[in-house]
Amino acid sequence: MKARYQAVWFDLDGTLFDTAPDLIATVNRTLAEHGYPSAPAGVILPYTGHGSRQMLQHALSTTADDPRLPALQEAFYAHYLRHVAEETRWFPGMAAIVDDLDACNVPWGIITNKLERFTYALTRHFALDQRVAAIVCGDTLATAKPDPAPLAYACALAGVRPEQAVMVGDSAADIRAAARAGMPSIYCDYGYTSRADLAEDDRPIAFVDSPAALAPLLFGDAP
Repeated sequence: MKARYQAVWFDLDGTLFDTAPDLIATVNRTLAEHGYPSAPAGVILPYTGHGSRQMLQHALSTTADDPRLPALQEAFYAHYLRHVAEETRWFPGMAAIVDDLDACNVPWGIITNKLERFTYALTRHFALDQRVAAIVCGDTLATAKPDPAPLAYACALAGVRPEQAVMVGDSAADIRAAARAGMPSIYCDYGYTSRADLAEDDRPIAFVDSPAALAPLLFGDAP
């Protein structure tokens, strides 16, 4: 088996792992603790890739400047850290993809806007922290995706140029960051956000509807 790229970077939520069940449960634990009714999973799900504040905002059907949100967000953090990996699972087929990257000696890693404390809790739970070439989180650097700095930083850690790597993600932030870094990207339609969020100049090299569809784009003859 031959890899097409010299490094592969994955977004975390909605790309590598299905974290939505734990995120949704944590939103509703937070609401219950503060005396608010639970929100349907379908209301929260579209915002699971946009951070805790947006999930809470839409669960409450309120505005971004609601003064209740900062306290709710802190409560969310406390609950999530305790329940970060209860229902979270690999998306089917993704574990095999990273196994194949390891077999090909191709550096791979995680570039996420999730905060370090939660990202590292997940990577330790899944025993990934010693396998990855880089983990770059939302608070690792001064800026996060869609800024290209996290992607450039990961490439520097792996010793590859951005154009030799690929970014795999399910959000406009992933695709935009890759474009700004001069890196090809692949958009995961099976994730939590919608390709409708992509701007006209956000141009991934491919859209995939499953990890099974992703594998041929990462392995095989060079494109």
